Amino acid sequence: MSYRFVIALVFILASFAVTGVVRADEPNADDAAATAALIAKANEAASHSQPEAKKAASVTTIVVNGGPSSDILRSARNAGFKIKIANGTTHFCKTEAPVGTRLPAEHCMNEQQVTLFLERAEDQREKLSHLLGAPAGSH
Repeated sequence: MSYRFVIALVFILASFAVTGVVRADEPNADDAAATAALIAKANEAASHSQPEAKKAASVTTIVVNGGPSSDILRSARNAGFKIKIANGTTHFCKTEAPVGTRLPAEHCMNEQQVTLFLERAEDQREKLSHLLGAPAGSH
């Protein structure tokens, strides 16, 4: 390939690219009508959805086999547990890296174990705040 041929090829390809960009920027009558129709539908949907947005959002709680109470679920989530349901039972899982390693491992507990874990954590917090002289309600 000669140098002149390469320059001519680059010039032709560049002109096609510029022509494509210019045509893409030009508004088309069909595109304008379609865009106007979409905007009208969006405005109509927004006007119909506004009264529904003012309604209070309801949270659905799934209870499996009696399941744990909402207090236990909330406390477990605040303690960093992820709630998983497998085979109809609720498991509370936490991913931590054991001391001395950087590889995280997931440990799961049942409802009784996580309740005991949370009680012990609260007891330790109270003892520590008592030793430090901080108010009992502080974290």
